Amino acid sequence: MDRIDKIALRSSGPGGQHVAKVSTKAVLSFHVESADWLPGWTRTRLLHIARKSIAKDGILRINSQKERSYTMNVTDASKKLLSLIEEASHTRDRPSRSHILEQKKRRHNAKRKRYTELKYNLLGKAEIVNSNQQEDKK
Repeated sequence: MDRIDKIALRSSGPGGQHVAKVSTKAVLSFHVESADWLPGWTRTRLLHIARKSIAKDGILRINSQKERSYTMNVTDASKKLLSLIEEASHTRDRPSRSHILEQKKRRHNAKRKRYTELKYNLLGKAEIVNSNQQEDKK
């Protein structure tokens, strides 16, 4: 946490005189691209995940003003930052080969079923058309 800047600001919202006098809003900020304590792929994903919270200069800012105390807001902002970093550090597992083959087989069977139903529907309609044509000839 020594590479993350902590800033105390005046909080908005209800709270009366306490809000007007005390800076309880906590803002944690750091430059994502120069955060050498994060792996490169985590930084890249973090830039993508938190793109709305990152300013044009590349600084990620996390705000918290839920509580009436600065220390509790710093704790809350730290939890938010930690969850963002955890989300960025998780990679999606690739599906196993057997799972891919199961999906392929399921799609194949569904396609075969649709084709068979279509074939029977067309044959049924063809028989109806043939019988109507034979009745017209009589």
